Amino acid sequence: MRNCPTCGERIPENSPICTSCGMEVKIKSEESAPPAESPNFSEEKAASSVESDMITAQRNLAEGAKASLLLKRGGFVTGDIFYIGEEVIIGRFDAETGPVDVDLSAIPESTYISRIHAKIYVDESGQWQVCDLGSNNGTFLWSPEEKKPRRIPAEEPAPLNDGDEVAFGNARFEFHVM
Repeated sequence: MRNCPTCGERIPENSPICTSCGMEVKIKSEESAPPAESPNFSEEKAASSVESDMITAQRNLAEGAKASLLLKRGGFVTGDIFYIGEEVIIGRFDAETGPVDVDLSAIPESTYISRIHAKIYVDESGQWQVCDLGSNNGTFLWSPEEKKPRRIPAEEPAPLNDGDEVAFGNARFEFHVM
C-alpha cells in the first residue's frame, strides 16, 4: 500500500487512480527500479547518487514552470515549493469542484484556503497578476518594502512581482519568477 499524493488516503501499489479522490497516480514500474547494488557500493556513493536523483527530480518538476511559490512559516521558507505555469488556479481539491492547478490541501494551513481561492497569471503585457476569486478568508499581497499586507479585493487583479509575498487565507508564500 502507498499514500495518494493528493488526499493522503492509502491505495494499492498497482492502482492507477485513487479511489478516494479520483486523482491519477503514477505506478512505479520495474523499469524505474534502481539498479542492483554492486558489492563495492559505498555509502558516500549512495549519498551522492541520492543527491543527484533529487536534483534531477527537481529539474523535471520545474520543467515548464514559469514561477514558484515558496511556503513560509514564522518568516522562514519551509522548503515546500509549488511550481506554477503562466496561469494557475490555487485552492484545495474537492470532489464537487474537482482538482485545482496548485492544490494546497496537504499543508496545515489549508483549513483557511477556499477550494477555488485565487488565480495567478501573466497578463497581455507580461506582468504577473494575482486575483482573489471570491475566497472566504482573502488573498493578501505585500512587497519587500511594505510593512504589512494588503487585502486584494475579490475579482480585482493586483500586480505580483518577483520577491513579493502573497497569502491565501493564512498560508503565506514568497513568489519568484524563474
